[in-house]
Amino acid sequence: MWGTSFGGGLVLAAAALDRRVKATVAQVPIVNAREWMRWLRSPEQWEALLDRLDGDRRRRFEGQRSARIAIGGAFSSDEPCGMPCDAQVLQFMNERENVSHTRRRDIALESIEKILAFNPSATIGQIASRPVCLIANTGYEVLHPRTL
Repeated sequence: MWGTSFGGGLVLAAAALDRRVKATVAQVPIVNAREWMRWLRSPEQWEALLDRLDGDRRRRFEGQRSARIAIGGAFSSDEPCGMPCDAQVLQFMNERENVSHTRRRDIALESIEKILAFNPSATIGQIASRPVCLIANTGYEVLHPRTL
């Protein structure tokens, strides 16, 4: 089984839970989504997102639907989004609408909450005795734009 980025984390989680997976390749995997989502944001943006999630959880407890936020947004924006990114990634995401007419530009905060709980690193040891290939970036590519 092979996956890249979030898909890389998914194949690690699947291999840990399903012994039918005989070999796994995870290319630049997300192995701890909470850390990844925090890393994409300034401390202020992270706290703002957590505040939105807390409020959304209260509203859902009262029987209301989850609020939605944009899937992607600029790193510099104070508007909460699912994945802050640079202009090239935003352009790529927007171009996908021409390919898939069912794609949405927003995501439920309840889904963000579930993404934050995704942590394949907690179960990766269960893959033991089966082949796993982890492919990581090196050099400039591992630097986050906030650190430049």
